[in-house]
Amino acid sequence: MRRRLIDLISDINYPFTSAIINNRRVGFLDEVEENSTFKLIDISDMEGMRTYARTLTFLVSYLFYYLYGYKIQIKYSYGDGIYGEVIENKNVKEIIPKIKNELMKLIESDIFLKKYDLRKEDAIKLLSNSKGNFEPKLFKYLSKDILTIYSINDYYTYFLGPLLPRTGMLKVFDIKPYRNGFILLLPDKKEKFRVGGIDSREKLFNTFEESQTWINTLGIKFVGDLNEKIVKNEILDLILIQEVLHEKKIKEIGDLISERKSKLILIAGPTSSGKTTFTKKLSIYLRVIGFRPIIISTDDYFLDREKTPLNECGEPDYETIEAIDYKYLQKNIKELFTGKKIQSPKFNLQ
Repeated sequence: MRRRLIDLISDINYPFTSAIINNRRVGFLDEVEENSTFKLIDISDMEGMRTYARTLTFLVSYLFYYLYGYKIQIKYSYGDGIYGEVIENKNVKEIIPKIKNELMKLIESDIFLKKYDLRKEDAIKLLSNSKGNFEPKLFKYLSKDILTIYSINDYYTYFLGPLLPRTGMLKVFDIKPYRNGFILLLPDKKEKFRVGGIDSREKLFNTFEESQTWINTLGIKFVGDLNEKIVKNEILDLILIQEVLHEKKIKEIGDLISERKSKLILIAGPTSSGKTTFTKKLSIYLRVIGFRPIIISTDDYFLDREKTPLNECGEPDYETIEAIDYKYLQKNIKELFTGKKIQSPKFNLQ
């Protein structure tokens, strides 16, 4: 017999947000077998935090519409928060205190959210006639036959992942005006009962805004727009335009390096973000304008496997800075700055 997971667990509350059953992530409103064995997930888990964030953005979206008739767009992850704007570009600074106050009331009421698993055509019909945000192109190209819809007080929306079952499970948050919109602050990843922060990351935020300008130039505002380009066989043009925009940015960076007479350029980014490709393209442009750049890869400074630190699962942790012989890297860079020759290592990936 199947029952909602929330009905099988008594007094579930923050910081737990979802569970794992048979290696599959499920929400507390999902139906499971009564005798299921489960592992609870809290906000320290990446997907656990995403469930928390989705629920918070859903309630904030509802309140913007319920109180003012505004629809919002959640745009970027930013520090320990999420940045959003009203779609009509209205100034929201004056109304954020009201939104926060009503959000706290909603949480204190501890209202149960409703969850519906509907056929795709029924879900589209419901959302197109409802008050919530609805992006037709997104649903047009979804390959799923059954879509999960959530609602509160007849305000409906679709999320790819689960939401919390009750408003009262949102214990730690804040909402503040920021730039042209607002920041939803989430719990600190390490101290679960403390609101996180965003620090001062103006350059990062400006990069996000520039990227937004790029995608608007390309006509790709939502995922559905990208899917449409692919279906219409227009993806090659899109790639070529993006490449030209990228080359333009590389030229701007190269000219800035020349203007500043920079000696050391540091390029950082997550795994598979294109650091090596970007570095090679920048190096080529710098050669064009008269420089002789030397590329040094931190990958070559990985410690030998037997010296690599282990993660909590006992496996080699190549993501930690301790996996790099950073002291030797620092030594080599200092030697280059004093005009000395160095013999940089070459890491063998085999």
